[in-house]
Amino acid sequence: MTLEKERIQVFVHDLETCNFKSDFDSGFLTTPLQSLYAYNKNKWLSIFQERQKTLLGSSYDWTHSSLDPKEHWSLYQDHANYHWYALAKVIAELYQLSVTDVIFPSIEISNKVKLGLIDRPKNYEDLYYNDSYTRLMSLSLIFKRLSEDDFQQFGSYNQKGELYPLSFDEAIQIQNKTQLSIRSEKTYWQEICDKHIPNWTNPSNFYIDDLIYPLFNLVQAYFKALEDETSSDGIRNLLQLMYEDELKSLKNVEANYFYGQKIPNFDHKEITYVLIEILTDIKRYQLDEILPKMVALAVWITEKNPAMLTEHPDVDLIYKRKELGPYFTREKLRSELYILQRSRKSLEDEEMSMIEELIKLSNSDIPDSMLFKGSKSNSNSIQALFLNRDAYNKTHSSPDHPCEYLYQRRGINQQFIRIAQYLQGSGFLEQQGIEDYFLLLMPTLKTSFDPVSGEFWSTRPFSHYVWPENDRTYLIGLFNSANNYAAENNCFYNANAVPRRALTVKEYKHVKSYAAKKFAHFPRVPEHIMYRLRASTLQSLVNLVNETFDYSGLEDNYHLKEGIPNNSQLNSKCIYFKRIIERNTVVYKVRDSWVNGIREGEISFDSIEAFKEFSNFNTYQKLHYILDITSNNHHTHPDYSKSRFHEICKAYTKFREFYYELPNGERENLNKVAIIFHNDTVRMFSEIWLGGNPKCLASASKWFAILILNYLPNLKFCKYIENYPKDPTKTLYLVDARKNSQNLYRKDMIINDICDPEKDLNEVLTYRESNGTDLAGTVISWVSWSLGIFSPPQETYTDSPGETDTEEESVDLTPNVSCK
Repeated sequence: MTLEKERIQVFVHDLETCNFKSDFDSGFLTTPLQSLYAYNKNKWLSIFQERQKTLLGSSYDWTHSSLDPKEHWSLYQDHANYHWYALAKVIAELYQLSVTDVIFPSIEISNKVKLGLIDRPKNYEDLYYNDSYTRLMSLSLIFKRLSEDDFQQFGSYNQKGELYPLSFDEAIQIQNKTQLSIRSEKTYWQEICDKHIPNWTNPSNFYIDDLIYPLFNLVQAYFKALEDETSSDGIRNLLQLMYEDELKSLKNVEANYFYGQKIPNFDHKEITYVLIEILTDIKRYQLDEILPKMVALAVWITEKNPAMLTEHPDVDLIYKRKELGPYFTREKLRSELYILQRSRKSLEDEEMSMIEELIKLSNSDIPDSMLFKGSKSNSNSIQALFLNRDAYNKTHSSPDHPCEYLYQRRGINQQFIRIAQYLQGSGFLEQQGIEDYFLLLMPTLKTSFDPVSGEFWSTRPFSHYVWPENDRTYLIGLFNSANNYAAENNCFYNANAVPRRALTVKEYKHVKSYAAKKFAHFPRVPEHIMYRLRASTLQSLVNLVNETFDYSGLEDNYHLKEGIPNNSQLNSKCIYFKRIIERNTVVYKVRDSWVNGIREGEISFDSIEAFKEFSNFNTYQKLHYILDITSNNHHTHPDYSKSRFHEICKAYTKFREFYYELPNGERENLNKVAIIFHNDTVRMFSEIWLGGNPKCLASASKWFAILILNYLPNLKFCKYIENYPKDPTKTLYLVDARKNSQNLYRKDMIINDICDPEKDLNEVLTYRESNGTDLAGTVISWVSWSLGIFSPPQETYTDSPGETDTEEESVDLTPNVSCK
C-alpha cells in the first residue's frame, strides 16, 4: 500500500516553493517522482528517521524553539517542517500509526508525552532529547512532577521513571528553549537559575573533591587547545567522558551540588558564574569566547587543591594576588598551620608543640630550619610534623575506624593534605627532592608514581587507592584494577602487585567502605560461578581434606567470610632464633605441637647473604627450610615420621602431583572455581591453593571442604571432621555449607569419570573407615620446592594424536557456567 500520487505531488510542490528548507530537504527534492510513488511504509519511515537524525540541533529540528516567528514551523507555512508534518499525518492515517511514530520512528516516547502532542504541533518545542538522543522527554511534565521541595532533585527521568543527573547536552537543549515555563513568565532555564540552582548547594555537606580531578584535566586540555589553536572537539569529548565516568552514576542531589558551585570572577567581584553554565558553554561557544570563565574556573580549582596549577598569563596574575602556586608565602603557611592549632583535640602533644612554636614567630619569614633543613628527625621541621602525623594515623587506626589519609580525608587530615598541596604547588617539595606530596603524607611509599600507569600518585584522588594489607611501600590503584577487570576472568585484581593477585577480604572491604563509588560495584571474585570438574578431581580433593583437616590448627575466632587469619596455623613465636655471628650460625628452637618431632638444633650458612635470604623468609618458609635441613642431615626425632605435620605434608605433596598432572583445561577450571558460602562468593580455588603453597594448610583444607560441598552437598567426610569430639559447635559450618549448596547443586557440573553414571557420587565419595585413604608414598620435599630449590612440574602438555585419550578429548569442559 502506497501513498496516492496526487498527495506526493502536492507535498513535493509545497516543499519546493517554501523558503526555509534544509540541505536535506533540497537533496530529497532531487529524487524522481516515479521513485517516490513506489515508496512503501518502511521506506517513508526510513526517510523521516534519516531527516530527524540529520537535522538534530539545527533550526529544522522538530524540538527547536526560537523567538523568531519564521522558525515556528507549526504556524509558518514557509517552513519545510510544516509540510513534512502534514505528510506525516497522511502517512500515519494510511498505516494506522500515530504522527509521532512517523516523525520519530526510532525514538522512544512515553504514551503520556504522545497524548500531549496529538494535534498540537506547537508542543513539539516542549520536548528535549536524552543524553543518547534515543528518547524524548517533556519539560512541562518534568516541572509538574517536581514539587517546590524537589529543587535539589532536578534532573531527567529514564524509561523506568527514575531520576538521573542532567547531562550537558540535555542542559544545552533546555538553555536553548525560548518558551515560557508553566510556572512563571520566564523561560525554563531562567526558572532553573532563579529557583533551583541557588538551592543545589544548600546544605553544603557533599564531598566533591574527587570531581576536581577530571575538572582540572578538562581545564588543562582547554588551555592547551587554546594555545595550540586546535579544534574544540577534543575538549567536548573530554567533557562528555567526565559526565559518563564521574557524574552520571551520582545521586541527583550530589551532581546538582557540583553543578551549582559558584565560581567568582576574580577581576570583577560583582560577577559570579555557575559551574554548569561554564561547562555547557564549552559546547556552545568558541574556545576564545569563554576565556574569562575558564580563567576563573582554573583559579577556583587551585583554591580547592593548591597542587593543581594552570599555566596561563591571566591565571598567573590572579595567583600572585592570592598567594597561590609559586607565590605561596610563609605568612600564608603560618595561617594554614594555625588552622591545625584549632584542632588541638585531634593532634598529639609533639605535633602541637611544633605548631605553637611556628605560631609564636614574628611577622618575619619562617627560618629555613623550621622547614626542611637538617635531617628528617629534626623535631622542629614541617617534615617531622608530617612524620609524626603518619605515625599517629598508623597507631590509632582500627579495622572499623582507619585514620589513614586514603580513608579519612576530612577533619584534621584534610588540613594536613591541604598544607602538603600548598608546599607542592609552591615548588618547595621539589626543591627538597620530594617529587609528589603523597610521599610527604605517606613516607613509606617507595616511589612517587604509580608504576602501572606511570602517573604521579597525586594525579588521582585519594579515593582511587587503597593500602595493600601487608605492604606500605606502594598503593593499590583501583583504576588499574578496573582496567584489568575484563582481562583477568572478571576479577577485581590488585594490578599493582607482582604478580597480579585478587584483593584480600580486608582490601576489598576498604574499597567498599572508603573508595570512590564507581569502584564499589566490581566483585572481588566472580559471583556464583562454577565450572565443570571431573569426579576424579573432586575425589582427590576429598582425600586431601580427610587427611589434612585439623580443627586444632585453626584459631577459635576464625570466620570464613573474614579470610585466613595471619596466625591460624603458625605464629611468629613458634620458632626462636639466636645468631652466632663468628660462626655464621643460627641456633633454632621449634615450639609447636605440629612439629614436636623436631628438637633444638643449629644451621650454619656459607655467607652473610645466605643468612639474609633466610631472614627474609616468613615463618612458614623458615619452618620448611628447617624441615628440609633436618631431614637431609637426619637431625630429626625418631617419631618425626609419625607426626601430624609430616602426614599433612605428605598428603599435600600427593595432591600437588595430581594437580600438575591434570589436563590444562581441567586445571584451569579448578583454579577459577568460586567457593561459595552463605550465598556469597568468598574465594577462588587459586586464591587458597597459591600455586601449591597455601599460606595455612589447616584453613586451606576447610575452604576445600566447602568447595566439595558446593558440588556434592550430601557428601560426608571422616568422623573427625563431621563430629569433632572436643567442640561439636565447630562443625556447624558444614551444616550451613550443605544447606547453601543445595541450591547450587547441578549434576551436569560434574563429569563422572570414576564410576557407573547411575550411581550417586555423594554416596560414592563419602568417607568410609573400612577403605580409608591411602596416602603412603615418597615425600618429595615440596619444602625445597616452595623455596625455589626444585622446580615444579611443567604446566605445558602436548596433546598430540596417540598421547591423549580420545574419549577425554570429547568431554565438554566449557567454563563460566553461571549457577545463580
